[in-house]
Amino acid sequence: MPKMAVSSNERAKEMNSELLGVWTNGNSKNATFEIREDSIYYIDHLKSYKYSVIQDSIIIMYDGFMYTGKIYFSDDTLLLTSKNEISKFWKFKH
Repeated sequence: MPKMAVSSNERAKEMNSELLGVWTNGNSKNATFEIREDSIYYIDHLKSYKYSVIQDSIIIMYDGFMYTGKIYFSDDTLLLTSKNEISKFWKFKH
């Protein structure tokens, strides 16, 4: 049976489920943020921001500006790329 093509909407849902969880950039002993279904919660700032996933990109609505970056996964590493900048995050282990 031929494999069905995954629609961009289905891929965005899969990517969104991979994103959910607590992430760290390794710069401190604390987690950096928690990606929830409806927002990203920054632990050190005690602040949440709305976001959306469109195909392979994330858009985060911060106060006063909007971040857009491409989402990549490499094993347990989340990579966000935007304007020649790559940010790496790992699932936070308590």
